[in-house]
Amino acid sequence: MTDKWSQRLAIFLVTLLLVGATLPVQAAGNFTDLQGHWVEAKVNDLVAAGIISSGEKYRPRDPVTRADFVKMLVMAAELPHAVSVPSTFSDVRQDQWFYKYVETAAYHGVVKGDSTGRFRPHEGLTREQMASLIIRALKDEADAGNSFLARFKDGNQVSKWAEADVARAVARGIISGTDQGFLFPTQAATRDQAAAVIWQVWKKKGTGGSPTVPSTPAGTLTAVAKSPNLTNVVVTFNGPVDASSAGQLARYRLVPATGLQVEVPVEAIQVAADGQSVTLATGTLAKGTRYLLSILDLTAGGKTHTLSLYFTAGGDSESGGTEVTGSDKNVAILGPTRLKVAFDQDLDPESVTAGPEGNFTLV
Repeated sequence: MTDKWSQRLAIFLVTLLLVGATLPVQAAGNFTDLQGHWVEAKVNDLVAAGIISSGEKYRPRDPVTRADFVKMLVMAAELPHAVSVPSTFSDVRQDQWFYKYVETAAYHGVVKGDSTGRFRPHEGLTREQMASLIIRALKDEADAGNSFLARFKDGNQVSKWAEADVARAVARGIISGTDQGFLFPTQAATRDQAAAVIWQVWKKKGTGGSPTVPSTPAGTLTAVAKSPNLTNVVVTFNGPVDASSAGQLARYRLVPATGLQVEVPVEAIQVAADGQSVTLATGTLAKGTRYLLSILDLTAGGKTHTLSLYFTAGGDSESGGTEVTGSDKNVAILGPTRLKVAFDQDLDPESVTAGPEGNFTLV
């Protein structure tokens, strides 16, 4: 009796395996409502890249929210993460999933919020707003005339403030119109349209795809930052900059390139007589730590420029740290935002919480 039962069970299991092998299997990241959709392949690429989260449905024709779009844009454009305490916007809290993406976008000048200090993360955005955010994230200042808009039947409906950015987005091949020749600049951007333009950003950043308009045309300002010591940063430009513009402290933001990006103060500025370099007096930097210096809306050659410059404090060495002496011998400062603390007994990680002003990691 036992042998017959075993044989029947074996036959059942083999049959089940054979039937299961013939059932269709949905690939990871594929959405059921995108099968055969024109944006399906692009969405699958972005899922594989970790820019879009996988799920059952993508809802391609729903309006894309500002929070969702900024998250995708920050990741596709590879913007270095930055956070601000307190939050930049009154309606973006630290416990919300999009907090770090919105703060990063705000830090790099991509989003600015409304007149009341709100970001409105759950609201939608128009196609021209979407184009403008992309161009800011790419820091594209190339000239693209209105001829790029004139090719569309409704190109004259682009808002004045957005004309230059939309023209740049069209020239780069990031934004395109319909087969009937319409751009629909003031219509709400949908999730499939958002995925398509984010895919273009991702491809250009990830594969070095050449834009239609050169990204560094004649007249583009470039610079190199160096730290000769731990309290000064010297920025050398490829051409003269406006001295009054370069001498404004508010234009400079200095943070560690990795970890929690707590801002290092820029305390004074000396602009060279020829306007081709500035020397910044800063708070004490950690030797060997890599920093990101952002210069916002700097005037040069009749244009405004925003630069992101990386450098290593005190030279090119990536090693070392400043040891605290005296009564604090069990504490080592590894950087402006990193401490290593040795305790005389084991700690329960669950009993330790981070305060509202920052974060830490137990090692």
